[in-house]
Amino acid sequence: MKRCIRLGLFVAASAAGLVACSDDESRTPSLDGGTINGGSDALMDVAAMDQRPGDTSGDGSLALDAGVDATPADAGVDAPPCNVAPTAEATARLRVTCDDFVKIYFNGVLVDAPTSLWSTLKEYDVKVYLYPQKRNVIAFECKNAYEQGGLDRGAIAELVYTAANQTKYVKTDSTWRASATAPANWIDLNFDDKQWAAATSLGASGIPPWSQVFPDSGAEWLWTYIPNAAPADKPDDETNYFRKVFFMDTQGVASDVAPACQ
Repeated sequence: MKRCIRLGLFVAASAAGLVACSDDESRTPSLDGGTINGGSDALMDVAAMDQRPGDTSGDGSLALDAGVDATPADAGVDAPPCNVAPTAEATARLRVTCDDFVKIYFNGVLVDAPTSLWSTLKEYDVKVYLYPQKRNVIAFECKNAYEQGGLDRGAIAELVYTAANQTKYVKTDSTWRASATAPANWIDLNFDDKQWAAATSLGASGIPPWSQVFPDSGAEWLWTYIPNAAPADKPDDETNYFRKVFFMDTQGVASDVAPACQ
C-alpha cells in the first residue's frame, strides 16, 4: 500500500524594492513600488534554470508540491527517512544589500554580482533544499570602497518564505559566520566555517546611516568589527565574507542543525 505525504512551501513573489539614491550622501533608500532597477540588478530567477511544472501558481506566488511516495518501488531499498523526497526543493525570496558592493551566492552557486550601491536592494528567487539532512548555504562577499565617519560599511540579508501559512525568515544576525579573508572554496556547501568568527552585529535594519531596509524580519547589519573609527583610520577597500548554514525541518522551519526526520 502506498502512503503519500504532501508538503507545501510557497513564497509571495511581490516585494517592495529599493532604488539607488541620486545623492550619494543620502543614506535613505527609496521605495519603487515593488520593482527592481533594470540592468544587472533586475530580478534573476534562479529557479528558471531548473524550472519544474507547477512551480508557478500564476497568481504571483511560487509553490512546491513535494509529495513523496514513502514506499520504494524496489522492496529491497529502505524508504526515505523523511516525509519529503531527498530531491525536494522550494522557491524562496533572497534579499541582500551591502555597503558598498556585493557578490551573492546560494547553495554554492553565484546568484549575482550587481554593480549598484547599498541603496538598491537586490532580490532573487532561489531554490531551497527541503530534505532535513541537506544543507542550505547563503553566502556573500561584501566590499567597502569608501570611508566616512560613523558606520560606513556593512551587509544585511534575509531569506523570506511561507510555511504553514506563516511568513518565516532566515536573517542576518550574530549567528552568521564572518571573515576578513576566505579561501577559494568558501562558498561550497560543505566548506567548514567553524574557524570563522561570529559576525559582529552593528544593529537591526533601521539604524543610521542606512535607515529602514527590511521592515519585518529584524535582519541585522553585519561586519567583522564595529567600523566607527575616524575616516583616516579606516581602509578604503575592505572585503568581508559571510556565511549562514541552515536546514529545513519537515514543517518548513529553518534550523541551524540538521533536524531528525519525523
